[in-house]
Amino acid sequence: KRGKARYLVAGEVPCNCVNGYVYKRDGFKPMALPCPTCSNLAQALNRLQRAHLPNDAYDASLANYIYDSPQQQAMISDILSSYLPHIPPSLFMYGKSGNGKSTISYIIAKHLSMAGYKVKYVHHHHAFQNEKKSWGTNDSFLDSMLDNVDILLLDEFGGLGGRSNYSEWFTTTTIELIGIMYEKYRAGQLSIILTSNLTPKQIFTKLLDRNEMALSRLQNIFGNPLHMIGPDRRAKGQEVSRWI
Repeated sequence: KRGKARYLVAGEVPCNCVNGYVYKRDGFKPMALPCPTCSNLAQALNRLQRAHLPNDAYDASLANYIYDSPQQQAMISDILSSYLPHIPPSLFMYGKSGNGKSTISYIIAKHLSMAGYKVKYVHHHHAFQNEKKSWGTNDSFLDSMLDNVDILLLDEFGGLGGRSNYSEWFTTTTIELIGIMYEKYRAGQLSIILTSNLTPKQIFTKLLDRNEMALSRLQNIFGNPLHMIGPDRRAKGQEVSRWI
C-alpha cells in the first residue's frame, strides 16, 4: 500500500497464523515455530520498509523497466543475482534527469530486500539536512547512517541536478562521507548504488574541489561509472515548451 509522508510502507501479510508463528506440541510442551506460509515474506517486507524508499518506488518494477543499454542490463543482472552472505558489486550511474537512474535503484532495493539484504535509501541533500539537525546532540546522523546496512542507495549525489557551486561544509562533509563508505566497502561489509546528474569530471572538480584522495576512493569502489544516455522518461504536461 502507499506509504504515509515520504516513505513507502510495506503491507501486512494475510495469514491465519498467530503473529507469524504456528504452535505445535513437543510432548506436553507447546512449541512456537515460524510460520512456513508467511514468516519469510513478512521479514522481507519489514526489511523493505526499513529501507526507507520514497513513495516514487511504489510502481518501480523490473517487468516494466526499459534498460538503457546492454551494458546496464548486464551490470544490473550481476547485482540482482547476488545472494547472502556475498555482498553485491557496487555501481555508479550518472546521466541526465529522468532517464531511469533512481527507478532502477528502487528496483534493486526491492529485489535485494526480498533476498535478505539490509538495504537503506538515502538522498544526498536530505542526509546532510539530517546531519545538520543532529548538531548539538551526541549522535551524528552520518556516523550512524551505515549501521546494520548491507546495501546503500545514495541517490542524487551532488544534489538534485547539481549546483553551480558548493559550500565548503558541503564539500568537506561529502569527502568525509566517502571516507565512511570506503571503510565499510573495503571491509567487505557494504555495497553502494550511487546515482547522480553530475558527470565524474564535475563531481571531481566541483563537488570534491579536486580532492585526489576522495576521487581515488570512488574509483576503487565503483571502477568505471555507467553513463546512462536514455531519454527523459518522466511524464510531461501539455505545455512543456513554456518551461524552456
